Amino acid sequence: MPNWCEGNVRFRGKKKDIKCFLMHEIVACKHCKEGEEFKTVEYKPTIEDKDYMILITKEDEHSWFWFKDTRRYFPQDDSLEIWMEADSPNEEIVVCIENIRAAWSFERCEQWVEFAKKYEIDVKLTGYDRGMMFSQIKTIFRNGKVKDETKEYKSWMDWMWNCPQPNNGG
Repeated sequence: MPNWCEGNVRFRGKKKDIKCFLMHEIVACKHCKEGEEFKTVEYKPTIEDKDYMILITKEDEHSWFWFKDTRRYFPQDDSLEIWMEADSPNEEIVVCIENIRAAWSFERCEQWVEFAKKYEIDVKLTGYDRGMMFSQIKTIFRNGKVKDETKEYKSWMDWMWNCPQPNNGG
């Protein structure tokens, strides 16, 4: 059972590019029984494209969201309501998805680099792990460069006092 690094992910770029990313790279998963074994099945969630918002929902409470082909990056909400307030599809915006989890830390970001290049967006992952007492900000730029800022805390008191979100992570 992993420790969870919990936080949020933000995307910066043109509205049309972020919308395209969200519509193609967030999937839902569920366990299905095949004979005596369980298998994880990936499926396309329901996506409602409204003018200033995208609503992504999954089939049921037994399903979960996943950023496709990433290693253990999961939005935790039952539905994702992502506001995209821009008048033009070419306008630069920033959107945030809160309550994401990654197993252990925000490592293995190769797929995020591919997303950033493919969709010409910047990605910022911000997370906290209470059990291991570290915070992490990983920024992936659309040119493929990665900036990693990890802060380790020396004691529980240091963690509780200095960490911006000390109750996140497991």
